[in-house]
Amino acid sequence: MKQQPALFSYRHTNSLIHRLPAWLKLILLCTVTFRTFSNSSYNITNQGIIPFFPWIRAGFYFILSVFFFFLAKTPFSSLKRLSFILWLGFFMALLSLFSLKIDISDKNNIVILNYAPLINDGLYIFRFFTTSLFSLVIFETTSRLEILDALTCLEDKTAIIIPFVKKIRLALILSITITFIPEIFNCWNKVSLAAAARTPIGKNG
Repeated sequence: MKQQPALFSYRHTNSLIHRLPAWLKLILLCTVTFRTFSNSSYNITNQGIIPFFPWIRAGFYFILSVFFFFLAKTPFSSLKRLSFILWLGFFMALLSLFSLKIDISDKNNIVILNYAPLINDGLYIFRFFTTSLFSLVIFETTSRLEILDALTCLEDKTAIIIPFVKKIRLALILSITITFIPEIFNCWNKVSLAAAARTPIGKNG
């Protein structure tokens, strides 16, 4: 079996997103992640009205992530590595079904189904998939050296105001942390391939 590239690993090709400065891509990643998950007060109101603004905001950044996805010439096979998010959403939806509450109004004897947990979990999974898709594009188009250089440049400028930052070598710590993520998924791929190789395909008579 052929080993698939690890999630968030660098993909060497020529695209518009590859040519963008690394510091700009990191700023975009932080901005999209923060803005997608901002406005956490999205619970359904007492009148049963669903606030659609968080969904609209998440939808906007989802469209932006898809736009960057095509600009980066990302192969559709990369989406398979995000399939775990869909499985996570499936299990969260099952748990939400068990937490549904049925309220009975004393005045009109009307049965009210409280589906707020299901809606909230759906929004969380949608946000998680959106930010993961954008992260996939950014890290596949930015090499480890580019990330280190961008963080080092930012550290040097920050050290002018806060000299202590230079002593803790924050850029190196963040760079190692970011580049360690693909290694985790790479080890997971190797373990999965080894387990699949030991699993018999059919029973011998």
